[in-house]
Amino acid sequence: MRSHLFSRRLWTKDFVLILLVCTIASYPNSILISLLPVYVLDLGGTNTWTGMMMTGLTLLGMVTNAAVAPSSTGWGGRSCWCWAMACTP
Repeated sequence: MRSHLFSRRLWTKDFVLILLVCTIASYPNSILISLLPVYVLDLGGTNTWTGMMMTGLTLLGMVTNAAVAPSSTGWGGRSCWCWAMACTP
């Protein structure tokens, strides 16, 4: 006997749109991680400072994800989205 959970189609319009938005939203982070060390080295930074800066960026991202994830389930997605948009310059 098949469950109703598996009887629905996966590739719906909403699913494709979510995939598209997540893919587009990940591009700035990928570009930042790829080009920021080159930019710092171009400004005259050393390899040591570049590595320390990227380590700080990675740790800050991990701490931010750990802090924001419980609030998104507690407050709901819409209020978290509004809060994030209000804090973004």
